[in-house]
Amino acid sequence: MITVYSPNHRLTLGRNPYFREWSQAAQPAGFPNQIDVRINTRASTDSLMNKVVGGEGDLVTGLSTNGPTQRGAAEILTRYPSQIHSNPEPGTSGFFLNTHVAPFNRLAVRRALNYAADRAAAVDRNGGPELATPTCQILPSGFPGYRPYCPYTRDATAEGKWNAPDLTKARALINRSGTRGMKVTVWVDNYTRTAGASAMKLLRTLGYRPSLKVIQNKTGFIYFGVVGNSRNKAQMGIWGWDADYPAASNFFLNQLTCTSFTPNNPNNPNTAEFCDPKLDRQVRQALAQEATNPVAANQLWTRIDRQLVDQAPVIPLVSNREVDVVSSRVGNYQYADNGLGALIDQLWVR
Repeated sequence: MITVYSPNHRLTLGRNPYFREWSQAAQPAGFPNQIDVRINTRASTDSLMNKVVGGEGDLVTGLSTNGPTQRGAAEILTRYPSQIHSNPEPGTSGFFLNTHVAPFNRLAVRRALNYAADRAAAVDRNGGPELATPTCQILPSGFPGYRPYCPYTRDATAEGKWNAPDLTKARALINRSGTRGMKVTVWVDNYTRTAGASAMKLLRTLGYRPSLKVIQNKTGFIYFGVVGNSRNKAQMGIWGWDADYPAASNFFLNQLTCTSFTPNNPNNPNTAEFCDPKLDRQVRQALAQEATNPVAANQLWTRIDRQLVDQAPVIPLVSNREVDVVSSRVGNYQYADNGLGALIDQLWVR
């Protein structure tokens, strides 16, 4: 229970005197009698990690959205390998391509950008391999229905691994599309300018004339309200999805179906404005089978994932990872991959 709270500074949790462990599987009693959370919005992630390995704290957690630099993560991993924990996060990020607006209303163009995307550079932008892994698909690794699939790579194999951009195929598709030289605006917010710069580079490589539009996203929700509104005709922008619950349907139903697209509405989650009635029918079929035949349902989710990759309404770049750093006096580290992250109340401290 909360015993002390100082806004933007400190949060202290103490044991709830009314709690009794009724099931260790559901909620163990835990170890610490007090959890002291220090809130520092100005410190860099690298400096917070160094404080923890130096013994000034015991855990810095959730380093994915505002992660450490690649150099910082590599240094901690090299010097303190037993104190860093890198876990797969149920999320995928990249760019959306508006399927209703030129030039991305052409499948060839959408596929060309997927072929040309440098996913290794995206991994570096996200802090390196401890915080991201390259991907070509929407479902993250380990999720129900996930099977590796990557047609958008040089030297593609049945293993579904991304190797490198294939600019030859990408440029051939652009040449056939007749869209070279068109203007394309990339929509980002004030937190994702670096990713926007990479999109500009990608577009220039393929012969387009890109520009950047930055949305001041002070509350964290303004950006998607702007790009989601079809009145604004956002051609291309930042896209990502973190699972609300561990089901493949969460990645498709809410953002890449006909029913998820609400025109002229800032609450529209389908920023790609993608709609394929045939695919919607498969989504409904997979949902119906989840309770009675999960094996068949997962096979359908695999097929749906691959069809969406082929239709290319988005450019998946990386599957996210979450890094936690602990002090040398911490034991019993556990991570819940259902979105809860590190189980702080299960840590013990010498």
